[in-house]
Amino acid sequence: MTTRISNKVIIIGGGISGLAAAYGAIQDGKKPIICEASYRLGGMIQTIQTDFGLVERAANGLLLSKPLERMFSKIGLSPIPHLKDSKKRFFWYKDKVSQLPLSFLDIGRFLFGAIFLNCQPTEREDMKDWSSRIFGSNFTNQFLEPAIGGVYASPLNLMDPNCAFPEILKSSNRSLLNRLFRIRWNRKINYKPQYVGSVSFEGGMQSLIDHLALYIHKHGEIRFGQSKLNLTNLRKEFPQTEIIISLPIQSLYHILQSDPWSKVFLDEYKVTKVPTTSIATVTRFSKDRLLKKKGFGILFPRNSNILANGVLFNDHIFPNRTIDPSIHSETWIYSGDAIREFTTHQINDLVEKDRKCIHNSNFPALGSFCQKWENALPVYGKELIKLNSCLNNIELETKRAKRPIRFIGNYRSGIGLRSIIDLALK
Repeated sequence: MTTRISNKVIIIGGGISGLAAAYGAIQDGKKPIICEASYRLGGMIQTIQTDFGLVERAANGLLLSKPLERMFSKIGLSPIPHLKDSKKRFFWYKDKVSQLPLSFLDIGRFLFGAIFLNCQPTEREDMKDWSSRIFGSNFTNQFLEPAIGGVYASPLNLMDPNCAFPEILKSSNRSLLNRLFRIRWNRKINYKPQYVGSVSFEGGMQSLIDHLALYIHKHGEIRFGQSKLNLTNLRKEFPQTEIIISLPIQSLYHILQSDPWSKVFLDEYKVTKVPTTSIATVTRFSKDRLLKKKGFGILFPRNSNILANGVLFNDHIFPNRTIDPSIHSETWIYSGDAIREFTTHQINDLVEKDRKCIHNSNFPALGSFCQKWENALPVYGKELIKLNSCLNNIELETKRAKRPIRFIGNYRSGIGLRSIIDLALK
């Protein structure tokens, strides 16, 4: 007698990846049951309406993909494109703002590495060693590390290039330019996006959470306050039912450790706790602009006189981010172990200190809104590679046993929202 898999899908975690997985289950004709520990959906993604304008607690936008556009249409949500003013990106270079923090010699060294060198990392290379070998140390320190730090929030020497760029580096014996061309060509053939670049929504990223929640309420079930779940009890309560685990990495590790069956896999792969980094965002409203030029924002190299990873110019990126055109909105981003110990007041003071390094203004902040996320993001290094190998094996074994378990989140497919949601929709 063949064992039939249940029509239900249990999803542990109601963040953006859990909501996307629930939407995907509905498209497959299944009934999702989301089990969320808190009493709010969306995880780190949250938009707050203040007296001065919108505040995004985490991501302020995302890139489009074919599955995403289909999902937006299905849930009745229309994306808005980024403003033309946001096309310019700035870097902090030699204590001033620059669009190109490299000399002609640095650019030539980068082009040589990108065109002619095999970009496959060696076994012992971290991200900084790999980039310095392929592109040169100046490009690595002045361009790549600020750009990567603004996304992954980790120093390059703690990261593994295969973990951060799996799609680019998965094939061997090719230059970076060759691989990027192939990836871009394949995407161009298969899909032409409605908008190129970041998109958001009229009500901010919260609109995406709210529309998904409403759609799931109609076709599935959402259970709040589910903070004491474990895999052993879930498998007993829902036999032959697919379980999707969509949790932050610290919670994921805890739920695997507490289950005797999955702990065997952790021990087999010698998985220890994956290092994490904390982040803080401060959205500051004021009457003056940080720069006279308009743009997306500024990225800062490590070991400069500014402690922030970067600053976003929110009212230059998407329309209607402030209640009045005379008000400007910036979001400062900080990361690292030290952030765990800082109070909200101290982080706000950091913003004012960093801001004066760029623009010595007499205009005080109209309002500052700080959000701190402890242990929010995994460090994309070798421990994370080991964990993902372990998770791959768990998925394979449970699929064979007709009791599938899947794992989705920023530790599986990279940190970009498009990658996370696309994985959840598969």
